[in-house]
Amino acid sequence: IAKLQEALARTQQASTTNRLSERNCVELVFQLLEKNAIELVHTCDGREYLHPKYFEKEIRDELIVQGGRVNLVDLQQAINVDLTHVESAVHNIVKHDGRLVLVQGELIDRDYLDGVAEEINETLQAAGQLSVNELVKSFGLPNDFLLSLIESAVGTTIKGQLDRFDRGKLFTDSYIARQKAVIRGAFSAIMRPTPVSTIIKRFGFDEQLVYSVLQELTGENRILGNVQGRQDRALFVPEIFTRTQHSTVMSSFQRNGFIEFDTLTRLEIPDASKFLQRNLMSGTEKPLMLSTVAVAPSLVSQVDAAIEDAINSHTWIDVATLLPTPFTAADCQGVLEHCLKKRRRDVAHIFCEQYLASDQFVQNCGQLFKDTMHVKAEKYAAAKVTEDAASRSMAASIGEGGGRMDRKEERKRKAQTAPKSAASGSGGANSREVKGQKSKDKKATGSRKRGGRGDADVDDAPASGGGGGGAEFKVLEFLSVEKISETLSEKVDELDEEFAGELAIFLHRPLTRSYQEVARSVFLTSTSAAGASRRQHNA
Repeated sequence: IAKLQEALARTQQASTTNRLSERNCVELVFQLLEKNAIELVHTCDGREYLHPKYFEKEIRDELIVQGGRVNLVDLQQAINVDLTHVESAVHNIVKHDGRLVLVQGELIDRDYLDGVAEEINETLQAAGQLSVNELVKSFGLPNDFLLSLIESAVGTTIKGQLDRFDRGKLFTDSYIARQKAVIRGAFSAIMRPTPVSTIIKRFGFDEQLVYSVLQELTGENRILGNVQGRQDRALFVPEIFTRTQHSTVMSSFQRNGFIEFDTLTRLEIPDASKFLQRNLMSGTEKPLMLSTVAVAPSLVSQVDAAIEDAINSHTWIDVATLLPTPFTAADCQGVLEHCLKKRRRDVAHIFCEQYLASDQFVQNCGQLFKDTMHVKAEKYAAAKVTEDAASRSMAASIGEGGGRMDRKEERKRKAQTAPKSAASGSGGANSREVKGQKSKDKKATGSRKRGGRGDADVDDAPASGGGGGGAEFKVLEFLSVEKISETLSEKVDELDEEFAGELAIFLHRPLTRSYQEVARSVFLTSTSAAGASRRQHNA
């Protein structure tokens, strides 16, 4: 080694006899570059060449000088190399060195990022909470990149934690513990449903922190209650309030046998149907859900027994007197329809939404009009028979008057033809013609007389037949609805006026049809008797 060092020293001290000029050196470098014998990077002014390894060393040195973070544009100006070569070299360095990263045109060292994490931790410990957006503005780094840096440093360099719902919030453990204690105390004191936003505004809580802490504390049963709805309309319902609701509803339902939906509304139960299905539908005996109330099976059984008794005794009941006062007419009808589902549809009828009458009772009410119906039918038949007799008498008188007019015209015609017969002489065809005409006139007169009586008989037949037809009876009305209602009120004890009115409407059509049939039958009987009497008189 000592001999080599001496040889090197002699070589360095020796004077050169042949030296290359600068021009020759440039031409030599160009020839080497053309033959790809060497790889160099020239500066922007072309006065210098840099070897790639030396170029990368210059980049690393400049990064250290800039504190671990340098912009590529500033790097290009410092080294005086074209930006394209700088970018290519930087990408190559980042590819082979895991401690360097390229972020939006900036080359950053891992040491610089560690320093950023330490600075964030110092600021966080002083403030208790930080916003990632504020840190982005402070450090000039992209949001996603800085958030990934924070997530990797939380629990090590950064003594804190990110919000589980809003990753843009950073808290210290001590700050979260203090806030958790305050939140727990505030929500434990609530006795009725309260919007979460109201609590946040009153105590100045961080909104996202409140929802994450609430979910944690309610899940651990450290706060007894639950949060309903989304964050913007979230409602905290304490468990004591829910228990009070449930006990009030159940005690009222068991005591009264029903519960009004208005009662649930006053207890601040938003969906009464869902609440009842969740709390009352779980047993074997499910309540009957009506328009405004929910009814216990025991109360429905009482009404069902009363209906059965009314059907068996052929009477009627007012279900409103069997049900509590809060039941509306629609509720009464709902109970009646429910009880009638297991029976035949024709055993009973509902009137005015609250009255139930057995079918036999309705038929008995129709029988009350039987005597009135026959009396009215007989009066109608008598008047009709009298009217038909008068019509026949008038037709007969008109027929006789027509016969007398025909005889007068015959005499006039004979008087006009007699002189002509005499002038033409006795005997001959004319005299035979006159005799033939006389005989024809006699036949015609006789036929007209017989025809007159025949027409009367024919007129009688349609009259009788017309009376026996059903067309004129189809327009007959027995009694008006008002008259039927009055009659029912008079003859049936304790019949309510409104009930009587609907019952009258129900009976009006069948009573009218029955009356029409009775009137037709009585009229045909009367007409047959009158016809037999008339034929006996003519004989």
